Amino acid sequence: MSIRMMPLVAAICLAWEPVAAQTMGSFSEDQLNRFVQATNVIERRREDVLRRAKRQEGWREVAQLAESRGVNVCDLERREQPKFLQELCQELFTYSEQELRRLNLSNRDFNQMTRAIERDQQLQVMVQNRLLQLRDRR
Repeated sequence: MSIRMMPLVAAICLAWEPVAAQTMGSFSEDQLNRFVQATNVIERRREDVLRRAKRQEGWREVAQLAESRGVNVCDLERREQPKFLQELCQELFTYSEQELRRLNLSNRDFNQMTRAIERDQQLQVMVQNRLLQLRDRR
């Protein structure tokens, strides 16, 4: 089972906030750059957590359960998650929150940007290109 980046990243929010339709012009260059930086580091940690989760006994079953419900494994109810998964999801959420704070992005702003990007093809392409540029520099 693959865990897609944007839905998981969006899942780090602490509270859902309704968002008005936003376009590329709604975000400053600085906001977009900080969003891309946050997405990049969080995605790398998510990939590491996923690799470690897949090595655990019980991974296949919990992954199938999540897939059958159309959710990410970290979105399953806590009682449905094996202890190893609870710990890994908490690690990812804590890391994500720390990175957002470090980059001066609130959960609300990050999630608003995520939802806007999901709806705006042009903005998706721009963010993907910036992510590629960032990764190419490494």
